Amino acid sequence: MPNRTRNILMLVLFLDAAAMSMIIPALPHLLVDLTGSTFGEAAVLGGLLLASFALMLFLCGPLVGNLSDRYGRKPLMLMAIGANCLDFIILTLSPLFWPLFIGRILAGITGASFTVAGGFMADLTPKEERASAFGIVAGTFALGMVIGPAIGGYVAVFGIKAPFAVAALLSAINIVAIALMLPESLSKENRRPFALARANPVGAFSAVTGDPVLRRLVIAVLVFAIATQVFPVIWPYYTVEAFGFTPLMTGVSYTVLGLAMAASQGVLVKVSVAAISEVPTVRYAILCGMATLIALLFVTNGRVFLAMIPLIAVTFVVAPTIQGMMSNRMGEDRQGELMGLFASLTALSMMIGPILMSGVFQVFTDADAIVYAPAAPFALAAILMGLALYLFDVAEIRTAYPKPQKDLASEGE
Repeated sequence: MPNRTRNILMLVLFLDAAAMSMIIPALPHLLVDLTGSTFGEAAVLGGLLLASFALMLFLCGPLVGNLSDRYGRKPLMLMAIGANCLDFIILTLSPLFWPLFIGRILAGITGASFTVAGGFMADLTPKEERASAFGIVAGTFALGMVIGPAIGGYVAVFGIKAPFAVAALLSAINIVAIALMLPESLSKENRRPFALARANPVGAFSAVTGDPVLRRLVIAVLVFAIATQVFPVIWPYYTVEAFGFTPLMTGVSYTVLGLAMAASQGVLVKVSVAAISEVPTVRYAILCGMATLIALLFVTNGRVFLAMIPLIAVTFVVAPTIQGMMSNRMGEDRQGELMGLFASLTALSMMIGPILMSGVFQVFTDADAIVYAPAAPFALAAILMGLALYLFDVAEIRTAYPKPQKDLASEGE
């Protein structure tokens, strides 16, 4: 039953990610049609919509997590997919711009499906396998986010609103699949009373501050997440500025990155943790990320840049591995709370990272820049990763998560 449930859960997550990303190619054109704005102005409006989603996710992620610890994962998953479906319906039918904020805010409040999916996987997976399980969740979501835009671009030939209608249909199918096929994973004995004081970002963080190991891991995750925002934020601009990529080439390169991320999180996490355990996996992945970012400062050829994508993807094993480490340290009745805290951290990085990275990019590519360096945001990201490594790779964490010792007697048999 756990394996069947996991397979259904991954299908639900993939379809939701594909629906969410399917609207990306058509969204700028929809905003232009609704507002009569230029594409530059539409980009600002799209940023406001994303910011409203991120803000609600930051504020309400812990609320969703705590509710799932009290009432179970399935009702919250239905609520998350349902809010996404409503968001897509509004995008499809609204003749005005401002109602789009209602959909984005509702989707942010429910926390998105990946928040609840983490709770599902924690319930279904033994502690020693949770890092790889969270890697599969992240990899599945990344794969859906890669496939979705390709589908959306194709569907858009039937009309600018067609991708939004198809996304709503996929979400509706998902709701039926969850209701009929996905069983509840949280047993009644592992449920706990709902506490409003912990159902917010401050309360969720306070709930882990009593444990110095968890506190340090939370801060390391946030710093690392801000660093990795350099890729979605800067990639489309950097590839054009540095290498003169066409929109097609930029799209292809980003798709390759997404596929490499999915493989890294879905496969490499499991292999690495099994071989060298969690702490060395995180340490070497961050070091690989720092080395790659520094190397990007000296790359002047687009083909060399493309060849480095697998090294960039290795970096993305860090978050699910630390998530697994933290999950193992939390009680079985607090897994949803942890996933909600991760949602808040992700949203906070989505608010801070773009401002930092885009600001640095503008300063170092401006016409009167003292030094022309379009890769400068990668330097900032490398510094942040170094800080995350400093926060993570300390004795108290190595002591809390020792490398498992092999049974020499059993090896000799």
